[in-house]
Amino acid sequence: MSIQSEKSTRTKQKLTHAAVKLFKEKGFESTNVRDIAATAGMTTGSFYHHFRGKIEVLNEIYDSRDVYFGKLLGDLAQHPPYNQAIYDFFVDHMVHRVADDGKDFTWHRMFGMKKHSTTAHELYKGMIGLIEKAQDAGELDGQYLAETINEHLFLVFRGVTYEWCLSGEDDGEDHLKDLMERHIAAALQAFVG
Repeated sequence: MSIQSEKSTRTKQKLTHAAVKLFKEKGFESTNVRDIAATAGMTTGSFYHHFRGKIEVLNEIYDSRDVYFGKLLGDLAQHPPYNQAIYDFFVDHMVHRVADDGKDFTWHRMFGMKKHSTTAHELYKGMIGLIEKAQDAGELDGQYLAETINEHLFLVFRGVTYEWCLSGEDDGEDHLKDLMERHIAAALQAFVG
């Protein structure tokens, strides 16, 4: 990688980190490009050199988290019991990420982008791999396609997250975790082998 390319990557990362910070603090709608550039210690022109707007920053955040969670799922797939790893992924890792982002940022990232994980994304590939391991170990019923179980689990995850985002009060991670524990456990139970 050339020096210029490394510098460009670092600049883009600084802008992305500044955007995440501001989206959490001020909310997506209340954050503007000027705020992001200033927080990153850059000009608005620098921002527009790397991104077309806030939505493109959201896409960058989404893509980087997709890669991160895909790798995490690969690590979790190395340690049975796999059902427990699936449960822990949603109840611990995903809940923490969502709660840390806050309701406004989560709402825009998950529901305002019109972009969701598909089987082409690392997150889904990793979860499907983990589900297949659970099926091979007899922990989940093999009569269902791993893709079907995956789709069901993520529908539950998005539904719980949607419900949490709609609740008016700032009830933090505990309420979200309680909801996720109950509903992911029930979703997994439906596919137990």
